Amino acid sequence: MGGVNRKEKLRRIVKDKINDRQLLVLSYREPYTHYYEAGEIKHRKNTGGLVAALDPVMKACGGTWIACGETEADREAVDKEDKVCVPFDGDDYDLRRIWLSKEERNAFIRGVSNRALWPLMHFVYVRPYFDEEQWKVYRKMNKRFAEAAIQEAKEKNAFIWIQDYHLALCAKYIKDEMPDAVVAQFWHIPWPSSEIFRIFPWHRELTEGLLANDLLGFHIRYYSNNFMDSVDRSVEARVERENSSIFYNDHETKVREFPISVDDKTIEKMSKETTHNDIDILKKEYGIGDEKIIASISRMDYTKGISEQFMAYDKFLENNPKYLKKVVLVQVISPSRTEIPEYQDLEEKASHLAFELNWKYGDGRWRPIVLINEFIDQKVLVAIYKMAEVFIVNSLQDGMNIVCKEYAAAKQDGDGTLILSKFTGASRELDSAILVNPFSENEVSEAFKKALEMPKKERRKRLKRMREVVRENDVYNWAGKFIEKLGRIEAQVSK
Repeated sequence: MGGVNRKEKLRRIVKDKINDRQLLVLSYREPYTHYYEAGEIKHRKNTGGLVAALDPVMKACGGTWIACGETEADREAVDKEDKVCVPFDGDDYDLRRIWLSKEERNAFIRGVSNRALWPLMHFVYVRPYFDEEQWKVYRKMNKRFAEAAIQEAKEKNAFIWIQDYHLALCAKYIKDEMPDAVVAQFWHIPWPSSEIFRIFPWHRELTEGLLANDLLGFHIRYYSNNFMDSVDRSVEARVERENSSIFYNDHETKVREFPISVDDKTIEKMSKETTHNDIDILKKEYGIGDEKIIASISRMDYTKGISEQFMAYDKFLENNPKYLKKVVLVQVISPSRTEIPEYQDLEEKASHLAFELNWKYGDGRWRPIVLINEFIDQKVLVAIYKMAEVFIVNSLQDGMNIVCKEYAAAKQDGDGTLILSKFTGASRELDSAILVNPFSENEVSEAFKKALEMPKKERRKRLKRMREVVRENDVYNWAGKFIEKLGRIEAQVSK
């Protein structure tokens, strides 16, 4: 089914299940940022899985997206209700911005969200940092989002769809004021075991916040099971595992799995528009000749296994010297959370490892690693997907990871090989990739060799299966299933 038809199908689902209600999405991250350039206000689409997944859904359905404004240009762009119409291409929706002071942002985002909940939920051996004063600000910010949502919902009779771990308490604050509101939340990152979750000092309060949702979505069953185990250990609730429902304080929360995906047709279109000349220009810019290309794209984050990947690549070159000057690893790293010490250390380590490998194996004309440590336009990313014979996602832990799905969608020629960490949600769907344990240097090293030497027939067979999965379960399918389930819940509540 074509991309337009799938958009229309989603619109029909929304109209059928929501009727005169509007879709109201809440997230910390805004989909578009305004900025100044030569005295004029310009805008850019933000990166990341949440925005990549939800922006096309909002463009298809309309509604209002509530998120934090970032810049002074963001302030200037909004009207007196702190709203601006986005994304300026005909399929518009309202973006309502919430404003945080530097102190609030530091405690809410850099503190609780990124230094407590993020490492806790990913269980990757980075100690979470807990601070009572920052938790108070987290509560305050969740209340601020809830107040904005309540105002919008009363005016527009909306379905409220909360996104991610920044707003874990929001549903409860909404329900306290609007007990009949239909509220759902999608958790974009992993959920750890109950033993790990219990070290969070406010685990009971966070659990109660999430249980105020009528529908709570995770990427895969494993995370749903972990959440239900955590509820069992945190509060006095009735957990019905056979029905994936939790009853707490006379309220039912349905827990379901909705593997998130991408707008594959848009990526395919961008790939078709990328010419051989575009790729030649890009190769020249990066100093790449006729070498086979292994590519990897991620944020700078300790969950992404960047250092582990470099060390496995070192072992691969050491064990397979015939590939010296015959292969290059193009590593794109988008800067992230640069003010947090753990991320500063990570960036320094990754840069040092890349420098060491280039010094160890490289010469004046060839370097084994091309490290691109900057934000890159989506069109350039698609060009990198297209020119890469091999693509690797080496996450130590990842809720889903949609980059690997973008790679499959971009490889319209049907030839390419994906190396994928077993500890990504995507590995449950893209099981025809070469699946690896990212903690094992030997395993990843051998995967590099296997990918480069895989027969063309097998490469094409594996990639065909992955492209079919991405095509059948695209972002519109993901949103449609979620909204259909939400609509059924609303119908039951209305009876």
